[in-house]
Amino acid sequence: TAIFAFSDPGQIKSFLTNYYNLIKSFYNINKLKINSDKTNLLLTHQPKLKEHFKNFFFMAENDKIKPKKVIKILGTYIKNDLKMDSEIGKLTGQLHNRINEIRTLTKFTDFKTRLKFLNLCIPIGMKN
Repeated sequence: TAIFAFSDPGQIKSFLTNYYNLIKSFYNINKLKINSDKTNLLLTHQPKLKEHFKNFFFMAENDKIKPKKVIKILGTYIKNDLKMDSEIGKLTGQLHNRINEIRTLTKFTDFKTRLKFLNLCIPIGMKN
């Protein structure tokens, strides 16, 4: 995963092609293979540049890489408009589910027991 920013949108295509070739050379030197079919591109830009990027692509070997509207990085979906609505909705759904599961325990336990249970089962990082 790499992030680049440009003030001139005309530089992007040549830069991405050169960057891909550099990465490919690095992989070859270290006896690794890069799969150009799995190369993803997410472009975020100002609305005024929408027409400039309408048919944007760059070449990675013999493959034409077109920008995607959504990509998945480490289990998180990132949209090209950088809105996190679906991720927030997914997280709130999981949290509401856990809260309801905890509420079912209230008639069988007291506060201290529930607190111990929560500290054991749901650490700060929250399990999936």
